[in-house]
Amino acid sequence: MCALAGEPEVTVTGPVADVTPWYESAHAVIVPVRAGGGTRIKILEALAHRRPVVSTTVGAEGLGATPGRHLLVADSPVDFAAECDRLMRDRTLRHALAG
Repeated sequence: MCALAGEPEVTVTGPVADVTPWYESAHAVIVPVRAGGGTRIKILEALAHRRPVVSTTVGAEGLGATPGRHLLVADSPVDFAAECDRLMRDRTLRHALAG
């Protein structure tokens, strides 16, 4: 994560008292989960804050979300990057996924 800190488009921060301002300033929420279980809190938070999401199939597992309607889903690194790029370039899509 710290390797991304030098990128102008990326903000790396530590723990915050309230996530709301961070979600409000985000154009999208990226959830590249490749393994694991449990509740997908980050996706649920993003949707509650009306932010579009790009995730993997594993990341969105169990949420009942429909890819293309509630979020974008891609599993290979190339496809995942393409969906992130698509979301950043397509304002209409961002607004549609944000609800």
